[in-house]
Amino acid sequence: MLRVWQETFDPGLAGSADQVGVRGLNLFSLLLASGFGSGLSPILPGTAGTIVAIPIYYLLSSLPWVLYTLIVGSLFFLSVFVSAKAQEHWGKKDDRRIVIDEIKVVGSRCGPFGAALRLLEKKLIDVESMIEAVYPLADGLAAFDHASGSGSLKVLLQP
Repeated sequence: MLRVWQETFDPGLAGSADQVGVRGLNLFSLLLASGFGSGLSPILPGTAGTIVAIPIYYLLSSLPWVLYTLIVGSLFFLSVFVSAKAQEHWGKKDDRRIVIDEIKVVGSRCGPFGAALRLLEKKLIDVESMIEAVYPLADGLAAFDHASGSGSLKVLLQP
């Protein structure tokens, strides 16, 4: 099965057991950079990469905040490394197969929820000004186009 994965990424990676060192690191980097193969999806590879993040977040979300932050920070630096390796291997900047940047295991673990909710409840934080546009659900594609624009803040879909 490993050989099938190797040949999928690049037939040049498949080799003898003597060549495990560098080729093994390359294969590891390509597997991670492609979101365990989700980046090979012929349609919406970024979305497929994001779907991979759901079970990862679910597993990490029960960890204490400090440990969660350390793991996510480590994963960030690992993703930079493997993305560079994959980009070098595939010879294309921002290759669509590189989806590890879509696997953002951030969720809403940015701090104490209680304090944030109290501030929002008392309207001490203006979140309305962050909403740039509101689209009906039927105009979802237009909303995504708007949200992907440079400098866009929050674009909401309304059912």
